[in-house]
Amino acid sequence: MTVTLSILTAETPAGAVEWARLFSYQLPAGHDPGLPVVLESLTAGRRRPGHTYRWTDYRVPVELVPSCLLDTEHEAELRHGRITGFHGVDLLPVVAEYAVARAELREPEEKGAPLSPAA
Repeated sequence: MTVTLSILTAETPAGAVEWARLFSYQLPAGHDPGLPVVLESLTAGRRRPGHTYRWTDYRVPVELVPSCLLDTEHEAELRHGRITGFHGVDLLPVVAEYAVARAELREPEEKGAPLSPAA
């Protein structure tokens, strides 16, 4: 049995993670608006010029995920611009090989310029 974990990150132009959030619940079948739409919606009002926003889905065997991270949301613990954990759990090494989908959005440097997918 697997669980889908999603991690939303905001990176500065220098590549440091400014904030990140873990989502470990799923939308009901037939209600998936698509990753780019979700990414744009969840970052609306929070985007900053030159920053890159990334949404990554991981399909992970449920036995690898601590129960404290299931069916909930958690802000990331950060150190020196890197994610160190979620709720005290160093999750990134566990989920790294289970990535199944990704969307990226780069906020333009100039106000009023159109949003663009990250290269």
